[in-house]
Amino acid sequence: MGAGFCPFFRMGAIAPLLYQIHYSMTSIKEQIIAWVTHDRSFEAGAEIFRVNSKHQGLIRKFAMQGDTKENCEMLHYHLSKLAGVDEASWRRLLRNPVVPVDTTDYTNTQVRFELLAAVPEDVRKVFRLRDEFPFLNARECPNELKILVADLLSTHDRYVSDHQKLFSATTPEEIATLSASVVENYLENRQIWDELNHYKTEGKPLGEHPVWQRAARLKELQQMSNTDLVKLNKNIPTNISRITKKLEEDPQNKETTNRQLALENYKWELEEVKKLLKL
Repeated sequence: MGAGFCPFFRMGAIAPLLYQIHYSMTSIKEQIIAWVTHDRSFEAGAEIFRVNSKHQGLIRKFAMQGDTKENCEMLHYHLSKLAGVDEASWRRLLRNPVVPVDTTDYTNTQVRFELLAAVPEDVRKVFRLRDEFPFLNARECPNELKILVADLLSTHDRYVSDHQKLFSATTPEEIATLSASVVENYLENRQIWDELNHYKTEGKPLGEHPVWQRAARLKELQQMSNTDLVKLNKNIPTNISRITKKLEEDPQNKETTNRQLALENYKWELEEVKKLLKL
């Protein structure tokens, strides 16, 4: 796992979770041609494939295993097909050296560098996100998006940490646990990026992330009477106990993922109910 297997891998590729394709292209073919001309990093190519392909099996394989020789060859094959480029033409493209795109803003670059050098890395990430998504600074920006930004940084940090631990993992159980965490945080991170990018381009929420459902549920809770909240405070722990027992008794059940999600939602709702009751 990790970078380095792909023979066309561009040295110095940045972390995949915070990497975004900035080519000013509109068609899939133009995006892919721009990638093979200016980039060729596995992470960027896999992201183009994720956005434009419905092949969930391969998307998860690329996310789980990363840049291996086999995955790189498969990625190139499928991207060439998506772009409608025949094998001979694709090979000709690969024979050309990568032509990096200079995206540096040279306005007060030195001053900005000196200022950022004194700022902690987690704060720098926020700066970069606010540059990428200026609407985060606007008063009318939904609070849900600001919550997602915090989650974005958290999922990125967990991904990087667990991905690094995979290199020293030795037991099958440890490898399985870390691999699941890496994929889970990767997919969560991508879903948040989709929400932010949609709001950036459309000016309205995409609404697919669970944070929007929780926001709607919170409004319902805030409008409830104390009597109804007390009932929920009594009943929710029963539901939590019931689902927890099912997960412990049959962790391989096909409903496990849905049960885990339900458990998380019940725990969140109980916490909000207690806040409203000031318990």
